[in-house]
Amino acid sequence: MITALALVFSCVLAQPVTNPVPGASASAPGVFRDEMDSPFLWGLPGSANDPFLSSDVPGVLTMTMPQVAAGYPHSYQWGAATRTVVINTDAAPLLIARVSQVSDGAYAHLDVEMRDYAGVVVKSARSSTVQGAGFVSVNLREQFGTGLLRVTIRLIVGGANSGAWVDYDYLRAVSIADFTTLQNAPVKKSVTPPVAKRKRRK
Repeated sequence: MITALALVFSCVLAQPVTNPVPGASASAPGVFRDEMDSPFLWGLPGSANDPFLSSDVPGVLTMTMPQVAAGYPHSYQWGAATRTVVINTDAAPLLIARVSQVSDGAYAHLDVEMRDYAGVVVKSARSSTVQGAGFVSVNLREQFGTGLLRVTIRLIVGGANSGAWVDYDYLRAVSIADFTTLQNAPVKKSVTPPVAKRKRRK
């Protein structure tokens, strides 16, 4: 009896564990995901117009551009949050970001850069731009090649000089099949901003 139970238990342990969230498994080296639970992982370029990063809602990175300072020379503003990561483009060729909210007149997109040993950008790629909820993506395999690649990611927020903000839900390296699944049925997070925040954004 004990032997039979042990055999059943060992078979249960041997079953593969599946992850229902496409692109959320990091079992293979270089399979990257950021569920926006740790905004401190993102850096700022150090420009005079850096965005303010916050996470009032768990799992959502909010990038806010305040009103520009006097003398700002452009008709609109933009800013970036940056992070350097290693991604296996053989396992997950697409880098995608889910944008859940955008302020009126604001926009979001994704820049990806490959840099040399001195930190100089030698190649870059840009996603399409969204002005509402949706996905932005870059095909890393097509743009940069195959294998384990070190890339610098730039999440972009832009908009009116009076102020703009964007909410990013997650950033993942996924397969083409997983991206299709996410587009058809996006993973919904529990996003319920405090009343004060909702009023501020209107």
